[in-house]
Amino acid sequence: MIKKNGTIVLWVLILTVAVTGLAVAETETETVEWTEMPYGAWMAGTWTGVEFNDTTGKYEGIGPGMGYIWVFRFDDTFAALSMFFENLYVTGKYEVQGEQIKLTERAVQETKDGGVTWSEPEAIPDESIRWVLGNDDQGAYILMVEMDAEPPFEHGVNAFRYDMVQGVPIF
Repeated sequence: MIKKNGTIVLWVLILTVAVTGLAVAETETETVEWTEMPYGAWMAGTWTGVEFNDTTGKYEGIGPGMGYIWVFRFDDTFAALSMFFENLYVTGKYEVQGEQIKLTERAVQETKDGGVTWSEPEAIPDESIRWVLGNDDQGAYILMVEMDAEPPFEHGVNAFRYDMVQGVPIF
């Protein structure tokens, strides 16, 4: 059962940590123009052993490391998986509105056994986050930027970086 205290709120906030989606944004490496949400899977941290389960429709698994995964699908739905002290799975719909991604109809589930069993979905409030798409010598990435941050946006200072993960099913 999901705890009704600040723990769940903290992890959901970490997943959606104040992001900014600037249509034109200045980052540490370059200025990037982007007008649409980049579909795909984006990961922060070092985490292996996570796979898509066709039966449950969830990304799940236990492996070494810690991290966060965002999956933005073509049908305007998203999934976010957090593996830190416990696994949280957040789903919902998204819409890009200029420099922000609006997350709606969100629900969170929790597993303590790597996805073998899940709690019942619990509704959580809608949220808007800022985002910036970038590209550097490590590849494409999204910066989730603090709402009041000013450029330059820097991972670990006023933004959180999620690197694109190739070969992940996002249907």
